[in-house]
Amino acid sequence: MDAGLLSADLSATLSNVFLIDGHALTPLTVLTDVRDKDLLIAFSLRRYRRETTKLGELFHAAGGKLVLVTDSDDAPLAPLADALIRVRTDSASYADSPTAMAAVCHLLSALTTASAKGARRRLTIRDELATALDLYQPGTHGPNNRETHP
Repeated sequence: MDAGLLSADLSATLSNVFLIDGHALTPLTVLTDVRDKDLLIAFSLRRYRRETTKLGELFHAAGGKLVLVTDSDDAPLAPLADALIRVRTDSASYADSPTAMAAVCHLLSALTTASAKGARRRLTIRDELATALDLYQPGTHGPNNRETHP
């Protein structure tokens, strides 16, 4: 969920943002061609899935940069991370709270977009294409809160 949210936010303003979901894009495909300028943002939370840990380890070993979003400094990927973002996910409920993770995703996206060249141009083009593709109901607001059809 968190990776999908961040991917959707980032791909609106940046090119070459990919979600490694195991279906359309697999770890094997990604690991085949890692470059030193590539960045993997891994979400690894309590119980720490082996596939995420292994992907992070192999990506790092191949020379890519690793940003880890996690709930603990003791997460398995923490020692390999070029940057670690620790998020408190505890709640009164038996389940961990996704609220803080969603906020971190939006913050990462906003900060990245603010420093990205061409982000505003890309958003404008996406709005124009959304209108040309007739994606939204007339009179409703599109992705950038603008009327899609006057």
